[in-house]
Amino acid sequence: MFRSTSLALVAVVATVAHCEAADSLRQGSRGTAVRQVQSMLVAHGHRIAVDGIYGPRTANAVRAFQRSRGLPATGRVDDATRSALGRRLQRGDRGPLVRALQQELRAAGIRVGVDGVFGPETERGVAAAAQRGIRLASLTPGSGGSGETRTETRTETRTETRTGGGSPVRDASARVRGLIREAEQVLASNRNGFRQDVFVVVDLAAPSSRDRFYVVRRGSSQVDGYFTSHGSGSDPGNTGYATRFSNTNNSHMTSVGVYRTAETYSGRHGYSLKLDGLSGTNSRARARAIVIHPANYVQEGSHAGRSWGCFALDPRHSRSVIDAIKGGALLYCPNPQR
Repeated sequence: MFRSTSLALVAVVATVAHCEAADSLRQGSRGTAVRQVQSMLVAHGHRIAVDGIYGPRTANAVRAFQRSRGLPATGRVDDATRSALGRRLQRGDRGPLVRALQQELRAAGIRVGVDGVFGPETERGVAAAAQRGIRLASLTPGSGGSGETRTETRTETRTETRTGGGSPVRDASARVRGLIREAEQVLASNRNGFRQDVFVVVDLAAPSSRDRFYVVRRGSSQVDGYFTSHGSGSDPGNTGYATRFSNTNNSHMTSVGVYRTAETYSGRHGYSLKLDGLSGTNSRARARAIVIHPANYVQEGSHAGRSWGCFALDPRHSRSVIDAIKGGALLYCPNPQR
């Protein structure tokens, strides 16, 4: 196990760009600020496109969110709505909320990449904003919209991972480490239900252009990360993020929950692995033919195309992965919007 310590900034961030006030957002608005609000709504489970256009569907999603929080359902993004939408972000987080932070930093003139990954560059950007006195409006519920960017120091243990079965990556995200701990708890409570030597966690909060299918070999420090697909119905806008999930036939959506790997077979895509869904959210995995299979539209170093709900892998690695996890291993794929 590789161990190191680091200082991690924890940011409380806004969904609106520095250059546009949140209370100006209403039906008809367009731009980065709208896109950021849409990203936050998607993170709260609302099914809308993140296109930067404040149309009727975005307005309806805002009203629905406001009603769910006991706010006046105006369909406009005011300070109270902005505050209720918020959450804390920290180094290691990934997804549309981090992307919104990065877009806000760029709008404020701080050079950071917009990749949805809260890594060292984003951490430095948050620190630079604090040093320059740039206001990153607080969206943390109960904060009162103070606009403070808070930092804290903490010590982290990092797990050594390997990307694509290759060189080690010694910065497994906090989210992935958390998913691994959750999977370990599932195994501890079902010792006779799964293989105990290996398991898989799938981090659907990550985009399809990054590792998010992790094979964890217990009793060692090895965690192998791979690209994997999500369903086309889970990402109708082909944004690279899965935002919708279903257990319904012909939905072409990914199903979330606890799976158990089963038998291998040779099918239309080649050497593949069947899965049994053990949760109410994925119980139709067999009937829907949700499996692990190779696919040419998944290529390490590029991005993963969309499947019909299967966990497709790069053909260069799929056989070795399938052989490592077949026959009763846990595959843990929680809803990233929980």
